[in-house]
Amino acid sequence: MLVRLLLAVCFTQFIFAQEQIVKGIVLFEGIPLEGASVIVKDFNIGTITDASGAFSLTLSNIKNPKITISYLGYKSFNLKINKISNDLGNIELVSDDKLDEVVISGTLNLFLDLRVLFPLRFMQKVFLKLIQLLLFLKH
Repeated sequence: MLVRLLLAVCFTQFIFAQEQIVKGIVLFEGIPLEGASVIVKDFNIGTITDASGAFSLTLSNIKNPKITISYLGYKSFNLKINKISNDLGNIELVSDDKLDEVVISGTLNLFLDLRVLFPLRFMQKVFLKLIQLLLFLKH
């Protein structure tokens, strides 16, 4: 009886404490995309791809997880994760043609500082030449 109870507790812990590591590589035309967002839908879990486009995401106690892979200028890629395969392999993103232009706006504050325009050594030389010229004209 004690053995059955112990097995039931262990089996229950195994079922509820399943951890799944999902990994893959995000590419565009065979080129790795660094910094692509990989987010588990409806959860506060996510990561970004590294320089080689690879990512690894640990999923704990999530039933039927769905991930979204997104990158600026590309269509988002949605994928259901199954329990059979943890390696998603290469995931190719498709370019999003809707992004026509990017507008960057800002303000310009004009600030004139002679120290920035002329290096200090140059200013010292000019100042010394002016003093020499004034002394020369004085005589």
